[in-house]
Amino acid sequence: MKRLFVELFNLVYPPSCLVCKTLLRENSYLCDRCFSQIKFITASTYCQRCFYPLNSIEKEVVPLCGNCRNDKYLFKRNYSIAVFDGVFKEMIHLFKYQDKELLSVFFSRLMVDFITKYLEETVDLVSFVPLYRARERARGYNQAYLLANSIRKSFQIPLAKNILVRVKANRPQTNLSREQRRKNVKDVFKAKNVWRVKNKRILLIDDVFTTGATLNECSKVLVGNGAKEVVALTLARARGS
Repeated sequence: MKRLFVELFNLVYPPSCLVCKTLLRENSYLCDRCFSQIKFITASTYCQRCFYPLNSIEKEVVPLCGNCRNDKYLFKRNYSIAVFDGVFKEMIHLFKYQDKELLSVFFSRLMVDFITKYLEETVDLVSFVPLYRARERARGYNQAYLLANSIRKSFQIPLAKNILVRVKANRPQTNLSREQRRKNVKDVFKAKNVWRVKNKRILLIDDVFTTGATLNECSKVLVGNGAKEVVALTLARARGS
């Protein structure tokens, strides 16, 4: 019955590509052409700490970008699925700012597939970067939570929903410098129910990795309260940072 309803609905309202509006045979969010433009990341050509693109010398000598050779991140590693550019960037903006909550299905599939193929670490808990409560009410959902919850369901890993709390309504990180981003998220997060993180290896979920300031601040709170290790997984890796 459900399948019949979907087929009838698609006849009246044919699904179209979210980016270029081409009509689709089924509701798959993107046409083949737009999907082919997503720049998926392969670990062998990117920084082994933050997934930033490496130049040829860095790949051969030290598999770390310049920032990761100098910065002391408190998370063990960040994995990103694709470059924050073009089609993928537009889709993430639709997901975060244009009420396209259903895109969580598309992005969750990518994350689950990535974890299955590439995640090297074993984890005990899944967590996510929280929004400030007023911002979450205005948006209607926290995109990082939706992704983390899908991972919980797919891999039967406990979701630590109430261990990180954003206690300040800091400025959006967009258009801030590297140092400004660090200062902007300083002391923004606190821990609750800290007994849940003791000696646990935590997979921390967010949408975009730019400088790592937000993930690092969350990791500082988790590690400071006894977490054994934090590994981050983000949808996209921004360029030039």
